[in-house]
Amino acid sequence: MKIPKNETGNVSLEFIAVVVALLIPLTFIAGAVSSVVKTNLAQEAAARAGARAFVVAPTSQLAYFRARAVIATVLSDYGIQSSQVASTISCSQKPCFMRGGVVTVTIKRNFTVPVLGHWLNRHVLVTGSQSVMVNGANS
Repeated sequence: MKIPKNETGNVSLEFIAVVVALLIPLTFIAGAVSSVVKTNLAQEAAARAGARAFVVAPTSQLAYFRARAVIATVLSDYGIQSSQVASTISCSQKPCFMRGGVVTVTIKRNFTVPVLGHWLNRHVLVTGSQSVMVNGANS
């Protein structure tokens, strides 16, 4: 098969164009996915630490204070301000410190994901939750 002289060298140029056309969007998508995963991991870690801090506190008033402080600390370790999230602490039984009761900490954040730089942003609700059983040592 004879290749015409005006077509020589075009394969490498076409390959580079296709690779660039595919890699640039994939890079933006990978960055967006990694930022959502980082936020999710931060919220899961904060919810787990907050639930643990809640159930080991000696009183219910101190439990709420400690849980919120621990949540804020863990989120700040990941670079997220506590004002950017909404956290709720719920109990399966009233009062919360009854043996066998379950305390659930849920953290929600409306997160803006930059998909293609500043041109195309998507808003995502990221939620992290953890439930811990009260062992009764503080009831």
